[in-house]
Amino acid sequence: MSKFRDINVKGSDNSNNNNINQKNSGGNNVQNTTIVNKTTNNTYNNTSNGQDSSGIGAIAIAGAVGLLFIIWFLFTNLEKIYSVLKIVSITSPLLSALAVIILAFRNEVEKNDITRAVLSLILGGILFFLNEFFKTQAPQDIIDLSYKVNSVWDFWNGLNEHGKNISISMLVSSILIALSAIINHFISIRQFLYSLSDPAMTGIYFSVFKMTDFFRIRVSGTIIIIFAIFTLFALQGYIFNFKFS
Repeated sequence: MSKFRDINVKGSDNSNNNNINQKNSGGNNVQNTTIVNKTTNNTYNNTSNGQDSSGIGAIAIAGAVGLLFIIWFLFTNLEKIYSVLKIVSITSPLLSALAVIILAFRNEVEKNDITRAVLSLILGGILFFLNEFFKTQAPQDIIDLSYKVNSVWDFWNGLNEHGKNISISMLVSSILIALSAIINHFISIRQFLYSLSDPAMTGIYFSVFKMTDFFRIRVSGTIIIIFAIFTLFALQGYIFNFKFS
């Protein structure tokens, strides 16, 4: 950030000063422990292999049922989900715009601050239009089916192969749009915290600001763009083309 340009905001790494060399201590004991662990692990593996397999199978079945239920829930509540995503997308860059106003009021605004706010607004606009496209891609016959059936199995079995792939695409797309909007909110929060931070790098706002380094717009904005491109291709049927027996 510009008003901290002469000071490294990131936390320092003191790990090199804390390294402890233990190469020559307890060598024989380490070898004996390794042999015991191997023997114990072999015995455990021989007695619990069947239990692990059945446990993994049960988890896989539960996960599949849960996934199908979420897809069914998506289509039965599509209008509500669309509305929530719309609100989250529109509001995601607002704190960035407010940050520029605060910086201007404090005579600290610079070109980079305006650029970051504009980029956050652009990202919010991209997500807004992507959400609109998401809504138009939902087939009405799948929506109607989701209301008619009484169970997850009836819904899933009522879809042909193309319908199942569309359903998966819609689910993944809604998740990516939501994640992207949340990330853009954190980008805005970071810029808002920056606008309130003391240039002397003290105070609660600066302390919280330091913890948001991942949400630099150069990093997080790139992630949003990648998610948006993936979502666009998924909604057009280029990503998910599974074969269902």
